[in-house]
Amino acid sequence: MTYVSGQTSLIVDGKPLTAYSEDEFRPTWIVRTSDMQRVPGTDATDGYCTLSYSWNYSGDLIKGEDDEYECIDNEVKFEQLLQQLCKDFNIEYIWYDKMCIDQNNKVAKHTEIENMHQIYRSAAYSVAMIPEMAIPESVESFHEREVIEKCLIDICQSQWFKRMWTLEEAIMSNHIVFVGRNAHLWNAARIFFGAGFFLSVPMGHVEDLFELFTNSTPSANVALRQAHVRVTTKEHDRAYALANVFADIIEVKVNYDIPALSAISNFYSDLIENDLSVLCFGKSRYDYNSTLREYYDLPSWTGIHGCHFRSNAKLVHPDDIKKYILVDRHEEDTIEGKIPNHRLQINNCNYVSVTPRQFPLAEETLSRFVSDGGLEFTHYINELSSDKPDHEDMKREMVDKTIAPRRKNPITFLSLIEECDECLVLDFSFEWNDGSSTRIYPVIRKVEQNEEEEEQEPTYRSIGVLLVRCRIYYLQRQSSLSDFMENEDMQNGSFVIV
Repeated sequence: MTYVSGQTSLIVDGKPLTAYSEDEFRPTWIVRTSDMQRVPGTDATDGYCTLSYSWNYSGDLIKGEDDEYECIDNEVKFEQLLQQLCKDFNIEYIWYDKMCIDQNNKVAKHTEIENMHQIYRSAAYSVAMIPEMAIPESVESFHEREVIEKCLIDICQSQWFKRMWTLEEAIMSNHIVFVGRNAHLWNAARIFFGAGFFLSVPMGHVEDLFELFTNSTPSANVALRQAHVRVTTKEHDRAYALANVFADIIEVKVNYDIPALSAISNFYSDLIENDLSVLCFGKSRYDYNSTLREYYDLPSWTGIHGCHFRSNAKLVHPDDIKKYILVDRHEEDTIEGKIPNHRLQINNCNYVSVTPRQFPLAEETLSRFVSDGGLEFTHYINELSSDKPDHEDMKREMVDKTIAPRRKNPITFLSLIEECDECLVLDFSFEWNDGSSTRIYPVIRKVEQNEEEEEQEPTYRSIGVLLVRCRIYYLQRQSSLSDFMENEDMQNGSFVIV
């Protein structure tokens, strides 16, 4: 890692942040930057900052016999670099895991991990170290658009942006300053709001930045969309880093003695019982290289075989989750390599049976009619009219008349991760925070059974979502499928999703 003192500050929203914080919480230990000694957290009476970084930036990762990793700083450069950085930013006390967590004390280590959300949430701001980020030495004006574009792309392509724990740290932090080799970039909201309009940053990167830094309290689908493409040194941390993000609704309980698969499965079960937006996933519009997909045969309802919707999705009627949702947990299968059979039970839910059909319209045509949330539209529900228009040049009026020609002319699109002849749309209505008139509904399909299984209870798979855009949602705030479906189409049932 390289750090140049006296760096150029590219963007500052208002006044530069200070390391002062009025929050009363203090970590158990903290580093006093004047001499880089670990001292009790209570010494930081005027507040502290946190460090967010990838461990391989600070030295070599060595795996021990007990599968624990130790970071060896062979040249003792990292602490000297960090001390200079803190001096430049007037940081008197800083918390970072390498110094402030006793890696040899299991009880203390687990306690600190369980408090990670509080540690980062209570800090004045976080310093994200991005050594891959640098500005050209020859650039005269450091506020040129091209320079900011490069920095944003450097962040998205950095090791920091690929790690699981840094995701939790970024979400929990009040403010972030990205510190590169020779420049730093303050977390300015206007950059991420305007990146897609004024900066030549690839759209996939724009969405990654936007969803990560503009959602102060992300819903499950937003966090999982980011988490499923990240990596971690210890597989257990896929569960424990995310559990810290949702510490307000689920208990963070760290136990590295149980199989990693059990820890991960337990986390998803805890999460969906409190946030049903776990079901808001479909087929990704961009390349989406899930780091979970190849290794875990987790239940379909976790969404690991698809890609989650990128904007905060919230139930219109949040009481539904406690009313209808239950996770059936079978904890007896806890051997390594086998996942507990956690089945999602949905009771007495309204639904409609539909026949998905391949969608013929061009991608750019669809985007004009409904927000896609980073998902690809794969199907529509009803058949097109016999007088088929030229789909490549289909106009708004044609879409209204030919796609889902129901009452009030709703526009409906499916984003499915697998083909099927028939699927069920569950009447759980989600809206998101862009104020649009589009709603999201989870989609499931029945699992085929062999002759021996025919007498057993049927099971279902989660395969994607239905997106519905209808003006009555915006004008009248209506949200049920029955608002636009014929009465005879609606049914009621209970489902076991595996």
